[in-house]
Amino acid sequence: MFRDMNYEKNNKVLAEYPCPHPDIADSGLYEIKCKNYVLCESTFPDWWYGTKRKYLCTNCDIAFGTWPSGDTVKTGSGILNEI
Repeated sequence: MFRDMNYEKNNKVLAEYPCPHPDIADSGLYEIKCKNYVLCESTFPDWWYGTKRKYLCTNCDIAFGTWPSGDTVKTGSGILNEI
């Protein structure tokens, strides 16, 4: 999955705790909103994409992304439709 630079550009917020290491985070001062931001109000640093690749915070990924069901693992999109 390729990075959605348009999503990142339109969903940046000022970081509450700016990253002190600019070599780790490209912007250092900005974070990206979770795709379920309306519900969870979570943000994450831009390097987070390299670990998850879905623009979801850990809580949304766990709660709405994948879950065990017997011997199989069911998957959802992780992205909730806004009401």
